[in-house]
Amino acid sequence: MADREKSKLNSDSSAQSNSSQKDSVQNRKVLLDLISDNEVRSNCIASKCLLGITLLFGILGLAALFGLYDVGDRVIAIDFVIVSLLGVFIYIHARLLQFKHRGLKYLVLIGILLVTSVTHFLFPQNAIAIFYLPLLVSTSYYDRKLSAIVYILSWLLYTANMALNVILEQTSSVVAQYHAYMEVTMWKQPKFVLLYYFIPQTAMFLITAAIGAGLSLRGKNLIQAQADMYAKAVAAETEIATAKKIQRGSLPATYYKDPDGRYEVSAFLRPVKEIGGDFYGYFRMGDDVVFMIGDVSDKGLPAAMFMMQSKNTIKTLVQNSSSLQEAITRANTVLLDDNKSGMFVTLWIGILNVKTGVGQYVNCGHLPPLLKHADGTVEAIECEPDLFLGILEDVAPEAHVFRLDAGDQLLLFTDGLTDAENETKEQFGSAALRGALAESKANTAHLCENLIERIDVFAGKSTQFDDMTALAISFNEIEPSHRASLEVPAVSASIEQIMNGCNDLLQSVACPQNARRLVDVMMDEVCANIVGYAYKGTPEDGTMRVELEAGANFFKAEFIDHGVAFDPLDGERPVTDAVAIATSEDDQLDSLDDISEGGLGIYFIRSLSDDCKYRYENHENHFTVTKIW
Repeated sequence: MADREKSKLNSDSSAQSNSSQKDSVQNRKVLLDLISDNEVRSNCIASKCLLGITLLFGILGLAALFGLYDVGDRVIAIDFVIVSLLGVFIYIHARLLQFKHRGLKYLVLIGILLVTSVTHFLFPQNAIAIFYLPLLVSTSYYDRKLSAIVYILSWLLYTANMALNVILEQTSSVVAQYHAYMEVTMWKQPKFVLLYYFIPQTAMFLITAAIGAGLSLRGKNLIQAQADMYAKAVAAETEIATAKKIQRGSLPATYYKDPDGRYEVSAFLRPVKEIGGDFYGYFRMGDDVVFMIGDVSDKGLPAAMFMMQSKNTIKTLVQNSSSLQEAITRANTVLLDDNKSGMFVTLWIGILNVKTGVGQYVNCGHLPPLLKHADGTVEAIECEPDLFLGILEDVAPEAHVFRLDAGDQLLLFTDGLTDAENETKEQFGSAALRGALAESKANTAHLCENLIERIDVFAGKSTQFDDMTALAISFNEIEPSHRASLEVPAVSASIEQIMNGCNDLLQSVACPQNARRLVDVMMDEVCANIVGYAYKGTPEDGTMRVELEAGANFFKAEFIDHGVAFDPLDGERPVTDAVAIATSEDDQLDSLDDISEGGLGIYFIRSLSDDCKYRYENHENHFTVTKIW
């Protein structure tokens, strides 16, 4: 065991080291590319500076040769033209190389140094500042070593020019004559030149060199920072691409048709960014199909990671819990424990039996889905939604019963669809969504395609700000359920007859024993309430009619009487030890004697059933209870 752990640690360390080395190589490559790009731009600037100066020299030289400008000597005019040709040649050479050759910067800088040196030699009083040109140009390369070399060469050339002018003033009549022509007398006073020209200019060279070195260092640091930013951006893009691939891979196919042809599912997800916080999912568990849709409260990579955690957690817990309520309660606890970012997720999840189309759903703060019946009518499956997941402790969601018949289509969606805006800021809205569902064909794929097309046409060129996700499921074939109808006098003796009919029906659908016991308790309680209270105070006893229906996973009973109007659901639902005992699968309810004497009335029924509904129509009470197993 220790060896395996050590091997695993070494493997992880090696992987991290390889990743770090890869990032370092990538960062260095980016840095070199940026330095190369900067060198190309600097070569272009330096070449153009050299061309500009030498063209000016060429114009002055040609003007002097044709007598339009006096430079004192024809030889100087020829020098001007030669210098000009040198600059033009270097610029053309650099242009042909597209300013990219590695050694081009040295050629251009040497050309600038030669031009500035000649200029300063010929015009020592008026062209002192020209020596700062190569210093400034070299700074643009952000290379302190190169800048230092140029500074030293510039100072040496400046020193040589000063020394040559002083020496040649004494030894060369041509130079002395030129100085006299230019009215420059300082070269006859070496001490004056030293104190008032050479030393001050040397100090200026040192100051300029220090400033240039600082600028070069700052420029190099900026390039390094730019390389780091680029490397981080590339890493972020890679991370997002990986997350997108993982996210897409974690979602099931956008279309699935049951091999038996009982149902089909279609879905789409359009994140507003590369990755989003919406999700959908569906999977089989025996004879049940589970399908869900969710919306995380944020966008981008953090939301995508929380989305994948939420979806996987919910799926795992649904597969390993005894009920949908238990699974979602546990999921909320898990998400809340790991939720450091403060995000939450809305969820609508349903579980349906593929044979009967009957199942349960839980709504945690999500928009209610739309149900299109086979006759084309559309309604919302509405309930009082529970709280979001991942935000508060002790969330106890309530499961609700629903049913899909053959030809029905159920559409789950996120608010990105209804909140989609056009160019005038008008929202797509729920009415348009209902219209798209009502006009869609029978298959779910057409429904999703129709939705996307309608929203795109509506939005036009308007930018959307929320993810869009939808899942549609339709049932094509449902096994017929078993039904029975009984009408008996509302007296105690009739209860046994109803119970016998109920048991016969449950036996025909192979109802599990534990569920049958709970159904027996519910039926007995409802019958007892009708017998005891429905016709109380009337001159004679009435009747009670019971419409029974059972399938592979459910039992449904509708009790009808024409007694006093009374809504049994209009009241609080107490929590009692007796209810906990009766709903526990671990405890045995072999007879009604196990329940406390007198029963718990309608509250007991509500606790044992999965769904209760009441309505009063045509002067009759209609009370329906449903149990799912």
